Amino acid sequence: MKEFDIRPQELFDRFLRIVEEDNKTFFRDRSRFRELACPACRSKKIDTAFQKNGFRYSQCIKCGCLYLNPRPPAALYRRYYQNSKTSRFWAEKFYPAVEDKRRRNLYRPKARRVQKLLARVGSLVDIGSGYGTFLEELQRTGTAKKYYGIEPSTHLAECSRKKGFDIFETTVETYARHPKIKFDAAVSLELFEHVVNPFKFMSSVNAILKKNGTLILTTLQADGFDIKLLGPYSKSISPPIHINFFTERSFQHLWRRTGFEIQKVFTPGVLDVDIVRNTSLQYHLSHDPFIEQIIFDETLSKSFQRFLSNHRLSSHIWIVAKKIREISL
Repeated sequence: MKEFDIRPQELFDRFLRIVEEDNKTFFRDRSRFRELACPACRSKKIDTAFQKNGFRYSQCIKCGCLYLNPRPPAALYRRYYQNSKTSRFWAEKFYPAVEDKRRRNLYRPKARRVQKLLARVGSLVDIGSGYGTFLEELQRTGTAKKYYGIEPSTHLAECSRKKGFDIFETTVETYARHPKIKFDAAVSLELFEHVVNPFKFMSSVNAILKKNGTLILTTLQADGFDIKLLGPYSKSISPPIHINFFTERSFQHLWRRTGFEIQKVFTPGVLDVDIVRNTSLQYHLSHDPFIEQIIFDETLSKSFQRFLSNHRLSSHIWIVAKKIREISL
């Protein structure tokens, strides 16, 4: 698999341009933005990492968490995701164009991995279930007896219902206040980097899981090779959409605060080197000669990518955690 298989360059660059246009409309007024301590460990010892598209990213000195700071309020984000050209383009143009390739290259392999991690459970919920594509692939593996989704978008929730799934049309934070069902397991794929309040999100996940329930979460991590090397040039860092880049240390802090215990951490990503190569060529970036040799030599780049994955240095991180105690919302 290559980067352009799942995010074609021209289409994705068009998407990012629309993001920048929407920023001028939805996030022009910064008076309601709020400065944050580290959302993982709550430390106030932070540095400015860089600026991008008029937004600032801070980095925690204690745990390495990279995050958008100051941060827009949740209400502004709700309006943005409901009404922006960005959301419409993703739903109507980008995702339909890549769904088949993402199903084959991403969702199907992920479903098999989830099945191995969970074996067999009674009930499973996909938080941020979108079009229901991943639920379809999970169902094929026989991972659970019953599948559910939590999805705030009316359009996407209806897409999933048409595929035969029970969907709660809301956010996990709202559902957690009065959960109709508690689940044996939850999956959350590529959602955490978007979450406005990570502590509230994880506390809500705790509330919807049964005792000893399992969470499988995948997201982008700040210690990953392409994010660390490219910094503001990384297309994965796209304010105001991707706003949280935790590290393994960051997750340890947040999980302890929200009643979880990490069982397993791994980074099976395969695109880091390819992403660095493509971005470096597009923006004419230069690197240390040693790095240049690794990313542009075909044999070395394949070996180096395996090294990154094996040593938890890929930007695509998987966290498997167990709920060990109830916490108050």
